[in-house]
Amino acid sequence: MKHVAIAFVAAALLASGPVAAQVVSDDTILTYEVIKSDHKALAMEALAITPEQLKALSPVYDAYLAEVDALDAQLVDLIKRFNSSYKSLDNATAEQMITEIFTIQQEQLDLRKHYNRQFHEVLPAHKVLRLWQIENKLGTIIAAQLVRDIPLAK
Repeated sequence: MKHVAIAFVAAALLASGPVAAQVVSDDTILTYEVIKSDHKALAMEALAITPEQLKALSPVYDAYLAEVDALDAQLVDLIKRFNSSYKSLDNATAEQMITEIFTIQQEQLDLRKHYNRQFHEVLPAHKVLRLWQIENKLGTIIAAQLVRDIPLAK
């Protein structure tokens, strides 16, 4: 699931203008755009659920994705700040960024735990597990591209 967040961060980064254009490759942009535009459809198809299960899951999954996007906005802000200063980060700024990323990651975990309970209310456990696997796979595809494009702090 952490990789899903990275995927959404990549999307926001891609849409964020000149700084992102200097960091994110065309391959990452294309990969993200394909997954983002079809994320729900890809997940639901791979989940292989009944129409009744889909009807029950859709509003919960949509709410989950909306909250993921909100958290990702925080990550986008952090990444933008990092991208504009990674060559000359001072220790205080680096420590602040470390604290921020840990806070965001904890909020992401809390969000996944919250929605895990809600997903269990509308799907059997083996389908919930499959949903998390799908989310991880989609995120991993983006993360694999993204790690090539985001520079290391100097």
